[in-house]
Amino acid sequence: MVKKEMLYVMRDPQYKQGLLDLINLIKKYRNPKEMTMIEIGSYAGESTCLFANEFKNVISIDPFMNDYDSNDITCDYMDLTNVYYEFKKNIEKYDNITHIRKTSDDAIYDLKNLEVDFVYIDGMHTYKQVNKDIKNYLPLVKENGFIGGHDFHPVWQGVVDAIVENLGTPENVFSDTSWLVKKSENIINIITPCCRPENLHKISNSINIPKKNYRWIVVFDMDEFPDNSLIPENCETYLYRDKDSIAGHSQRNFAISLVEKGYVYSNDDDTLIHPNLWENIKYLDNDFISFSQIDKNGDLRLVGDNITVNHIDSHNFIVSSSIAKTVKYITNNYAADGYFAEECYNKSNNKIFINEVLSIYNQLR
Repeated sequence: MVKKEMLYVMRDPQYKQGLLDLINLIKKYRNPKEMTMIEIGSYAGESTCLFANEFKNVISIDPFMNDYDSNDITCDYMDLTNVYYEFKKNIEKYDNITHIRKTSDDAIYDLKNLEVDFVYIDGMHTYKQVNKDIKNYLPLVKENGFIGGHDFHPVWQGVVDAIVENLGTPENVFSDTSWLVKKSENIINIITPCCRPENLHKISNSINIPKKNYRWIVVFDMDEFPDNSLIPENCETYLYRDKDSIAGHSQRNFAISLVEKGYVYSNDDDTLIHPNLWENIKYLDNDFISFSQIDKNGDLRLVGDNITVNHIDSHNFIVSSSIAKTVKYITNNYAADGYFAEECYNKSNNKIFINEVLSIYNQLR
């Protein structure tokens, strides 16, 4: 086929915005100015320059080989040797772009000892190659880093299949068909001390967290389990009685002892999970996360930036299990959640306050 002597426009306004939305999502959790990334497939460098404007370092991998992919329309356009000259011209003003003119299969040998924060895959649009790129480059991504790419769309079913088989269905797919996955996804251990089982189905319906990302532990402060009709399928149930305990504190200690990894979040049997909670914390890697809480009438109850007794509630902070398992709720003290939070906060090394309402106090009362 005779190639058209024109440059294929990769990033029209919609496609540019989709990539900017991906970058902005990363910004919500990490600072790209401190991140090194790899881009597999650069073409004329439109996306490469967008990345270079935001990230500390960009490693571009593209061999600029003609007819490399029968599935890619860009192969029918300008000779890729000429595209390479356009690419070089577009990136020449950036000192934070390193280009490796090799296939991704060959470039991995140059990079195998490197650690990066983000890999963006947009090379060959075949199941075989995307599968290979994920397997080759995911090990380079740091724990809690990101992997993403382009063309998550049925038009590129092989691309979609390779992504889903290796990483699961991405929660985040953008208007340009870019996609993003965190390498290590957060696990939330939701702990519910329970004496009001009639509320459990309402709580269950409020959990809009992917099932793979949460474990719901319900500990009944009862002598026997309630009727099965009151127990949702997505929770683990236990009996634990302590007549000297108040406010479910013994049940919280018992549940924390069962936790193996991830975060611990206390959600009482009169409280729903806030609909915006997961979206705000799913990519965080902090060991203590606090946020604001309102009453069910909408009035601000606790800001969440003062982690001291009587200024923090068990429902407006989340803590890593590695810290939570070293602390105990004081079982006979109503304000035990404040003491627990304060001790966890003081033990944390990477705390964050999210200045948003992500908790509603006693919503089911």
